Amino acid sequence: MRPDHNPAAGTMLIVTDPRRHGDIRRIIGSAFTPRMVRRLEETVRAVVVESIEGLREQGGGGFVEMAARLPVAVICDMPGAPREDWASRRSGR
Repeated sequence: MRPDHNPAAGTMLIVTDPRRHGDIRRIIGSAFTPRMVRRLEETVRAVVVESIEGLREQGGGGFVEMAARLPVAVICDMPGAPREDWASRRSGR
């Protein structure tokens, strides 16, 4: 599909025109240096372990909620948002 006919064009990186795509990739790419990825790895592991333990305590289920929690946690952790602010308002936590 041509980007000018795609409703997501200009809002989703994958369907952004090549020049803008490159500009955005250069900006966000600096956030994914080996050092940052190592720091994020700690957050990812901690969130996954906590989520799995929570599922065990509940007797299973809730995988979708657990899977949705991970990207929110990583994105919030990147700029240093306090952990107590990571919970989704939508879920009421």
